[in-house]
Amino acid sequence: MKKVLKTVALCALMGIVAAGCQKEEQMLDPVSLLTDSVEVRTMSCSIGGASEQIVLRGDAEWSNFLNRMLALAEEGYVVTFASADRTGKPMSTKDVQTYVTTDRDAAYGWAEKMALGGYQVTVTYNDKDRTYTCVAVN
Repeated sequence: MKKVLKTVALCALMGIVAAGCQKEEQMLDPVSLLTDSVEVRTMSCSIGGASEQIVLRGDAEWSNFLNRMLALAEEGYVVTFASADRTGKPMSTKDVQTYVTTDRDAAYGWAEKMALGGYQVTVTYNDKDRTYTCVAVN
């Protein structure tokens, strides 16, 4: 009986050691797959003179950010935003473009295009005329 017990224990121990030496199959983490494809933008923004930086992850946060900037402009604030990696760089020549519209979607699209193009964008809203004035500086 003692010999059988020792043999069984030895076989079990060898089985555990053999399993420990096996190469594990690497599993892909589904969360890392999702986060790797999300674009991250760090934006500098000034709302009524108060400056801050914000990190935006993905298109939904980018869209929410732009809509918030326009909503704040509609509330009477002067909003300015640009990519954070753009700020602090010396500008030898300034390219200034101005766009005035009464269409909110057009203001959104223009501001988005200019911000993604590396411009610093300032948006104001005139409640009396119901016009958005967007100025982009590069």
